[in-house]
Amino acid sequence: MNFNFIIVFICSLTGIILLIGGFLFKKYPPKKINPWYGYRTKRSMKNQERWVFAQRTASKNHIKYSLIPLFSSFLAYRHLNTSKFY
Repeated sequence: MNFNFIIVFICSLTGIILLIGGFLFKKYPPKKINPWYGYRTKRSMKNQERWVFAQRTASKNHIKYSLIPLFSSFLAYRHLNTSKFY
């Protein structure tokens, strides 16, 4: 096991964890404004309507941006396996 494989593995593991977290956050969003769980900003905590919108948007962005490390690690893995220069 070389160093490149470890880096690719950690990057893909990060993407998978973020993706699972995004799906969990989407499936089980916080219902009421609270100081412990959810996407908390001063603007999102002003009223319930903003809170619900912020939670929905944050979970979509979490899923969308978790795909970046996942796909980049897949491309790096493909490149490392086809490259003759390790």
